[in-house]
Amino acid sequence: MRVIRQARGLTQKQLGELVGLSADRIQQYENGQRKAKKDLLWRIADALNVNVRALQDPISLDAEGVMYALFEMQRLHRLTLKRMNGRAWFSFSDDTLNGLVDEWGMKCQNTADRIRAAGSEEEKDRALDDYMFWTWNYSAQKSGRSKADGRDDRFQFWEG
Repeated sequence: MRVIRQARGLTQKQLGELVGLSADRIQQYENGQRKAKKDLLWRIADALNVNVRALQDPISLDAEGVMYALFEMQRLHRLTLKRMNGRAWFSFSDDTLNGLVDEWGMKCQNTADRIRAAGSEEEKDRALDDYMFWTWNYSAQKSGRSKADGRDDRFQFWEG
């Protein structure tokens, strides 16, 4: 939440005023001392103009947390692995998810192209800001590629 609030140019006090909380309470949510309930998360997301999922706790970003996230993706979305040039590569057997990841890749490429073509630091910053705004407001429903339930208990462990 802190990164998004700061990118929006808001102080903790200003965000607190928008959602009816004190600056101290906002600080507690940002520091992880308190966990916001669902209705408060929605109010904060509205105040920051982002998708509520951008504010929810991601799976731990340490290496072990990432591995458990990958295990879940394997189970739920048919993540497959293959080895190429001595490295492991991931893909999804789920065409919907492949389409979403492809959309993300195109957005990354577009952002990199904009940064390379930028004539000033301000243009580079604007390209990065646009990308961050896209990630904070991402919705598979907006892209038209969402499924009601991507669960598939069949595992495909390795492609090749």
